[in-house]
Amino acid sequence: WQLYEESGQRLEGNWEINQQDSVGSRVVDGIELMRFDVTLSEFDSLGYHRLDIRTADGSEAHSTLIVAPDTCYQPPELLDGKKIWGVGVQLFSLRSGRNWGIGDFTDLHSLIEMFAPLGVDVLGLNPLHALFSQLPENASPYSPSSRDFLNPVYLDIEASAEFRQDNEARQRVANEKFQADLQALRELELIDYGKVWDVKLNVLALLYRAFKKQFQDPERIKAFHEFRHKGGVDLYRFALFEALQTFFLEQDAAIDRWQKWPETYKDPDSETVTAWASEHGDEIEFHQYLQWNAEQQLAAVHDKCRAQGMCIGIYRDLAVGIEKSSAQSWAHQSGHALNMGTGAPPDDFNLNGQNWELPPPQPQALRDEAYRSFIHTLRANMRHAGALRIDHIMGLTRLFWVPPECSPDEGTYVSYPFSDLLGILALESLRNRCLVIGEDLGTVPDDVRHALEINKILSYRVLCFEKDWHHGTIKPPADFPRYSLCTSGSHDLPTLQGFWRGSDLDLREQ
Repeated sequence: WQLYEESGQRLEGNWEINQQDSVGSRVVDGIELMRFDVTLSEFDSLGYHRLDIRTADGSEAHSTLIVAPDTCYQPPELLDGKKIWGVGVQLFSLRSGRNWGIGDFTDLHSLIEMFAPLGVDVLGLNPLHALFSQLPENASPYSPSSRDFLNPVYLDIEASAEFRQDNEARQRVANEKFQADLQALRELELIDYGKVWDVKLNVLALLYRAFKKQFQDPERIKAFHEFRHKGGVDLYRFALFEALQTFFLEQDAAIDRWQKWPETYKDPDSETVTAWASEHGDEIEFHQYLQWNAEQQLAAVHDKCRAQGMCIGIYRDLAVGIEKSSAQSWAHQSGHALNMGTGAPPDDFNLNGQNWELPPPQPQALRDEAYRSFIHTLRANMRHAGALRIDHIMGLTRLFWVPPECSPDEGTYVSYPFSDLLGILALESLRNRCLVIGEDLGTVPDDVRHALEINKILSYRVLCFEKDWHHGTIKPPADFPRYSLCTSGSHDLPTLQGFWRGSDLDLREQ
């Protein structure tokens, strides 16, 4: 047996295990499986390692060994007992005199300049996951197309390098009618997602063309190629999906999900898809270009937080799953139970239960791939963030699966490898210096709460649920767990004003 670091450096010399050292065996499908316990003496190299196994008869096998820390990362200020507070923002809801009808990354710069002098250390955001650029009404950040990439609708187009250089784009935006359209979008009570996406994508297409043909900045081109290379097959397949969805919707608006595509296009590895991609390289690269710009702008926001002295800065939110017809479900079909939905059983707040119609990940597929997709998702969401909230933290230990054409009360819980996922979460938290918060609305079992506490994952506590039920009063701060994040509300609960006035009760009655 030999053990290697990610870099390929060998960590241990060879060692032998004899068959008589087995601590157990069983036969599955006629194959004898044997278990051995191996002690790695004084082994403290945290990270992902490759284990190579060679038997006496020359057979070889390989496995991944993940060495995780005992706890998630804690910022020094929190360890020193500092009380940290912040503001939660739904980015899309921000209004300003310069945005294009929806909040954008530059609006966050303005918020940071307002909040940091007041002592704000956290700026909490809704999930920034990629949605559907060609289906703009699919606007819920909790039903994303991919949890691994960003939503380009939050781009500030006028802040991009190409906009500052491209006369055609600047002239189009400066046009009197264009400016009038932007002002009309800003003044709407509700966001017009269709028009916002339309105006942004049209100008972004000009900027991409300028980037490709007009402005040959060697350093910027090199940075883009490095971004594409680092994004690898995941970025490529996401961009390919976006290009294909655009292609089919232009032919027929009814082809609004990949399950309706011609059969040969449903497999991302098919010869048909490969041939199509070779003829539509620019369309694919355009969506990689959008991700590159979004990554740069989000990074600048987090840098601004640090420059202003915020000890946490951006606090991101990780949705529990992906939409059934998403880019991620198309690219990784074997990793999800595509005909199932994720939800919750009936309870006092939802008497019929819930089905969010998000295809759950396959537990065995996670193990078979050595948790690659889970690791990639954590890294994507911890980048440019000082904290990460994990929606429905219970998903690390179990998810409620709802079969097709069944009501939620006919669903069942399916278990996940909790200790493995918890260890990987702690490792990525430490590597990215990112605090972790787990959503806990009072239904998390005590053993899971204990595991989260000893791993220093902050328990997400909502004011209206934290009551002394005997006296009808809100719990005092001393009664909250040591590792807590306390909040007046969340994305799917009443505002503090609505709760205070009781208007949520009136709405429930209606």
